[in-house]
Amino acid sequence: MRALESVLREEQARLREVEKGYVREIAKLPPGSLQKKRIKEKSYPYHVVSRKGEVRCEYVGRLSPEELGRLQDKIVLRKKYKVLLKEARSSQKQIARALRGKK
Repeated sequence: MRALESVLREEQARLREVEKGYVREIAKLPPGSLQKKRIKEKSYPYHVVSRKGEVRCEYVGRLSPEELGRLQDKIVLRKKYKVLLKEARSSQKQIARALRGKK
């Protein structure tokens, strides 16, 4: 039984480190999403962000397609990290329950 407990504690420590890494990476990446708005038959890119319950649309400007693509990639990566962070936290809760002996 001690071997199982030691493995669970190691996994719990690993998940804490993973969580810190995800939080650090999420802080570096931009939140929100990109949307295109059509104004007088032209399409303009906007960065849409929700802050304190308020949705803000910020004009991105005249970015090249590569820069716009990089921004979109960063936004997608942030969303992926948030999903992984949620899974890591869920796993930590399950391990904590197992160590306490509850189902």
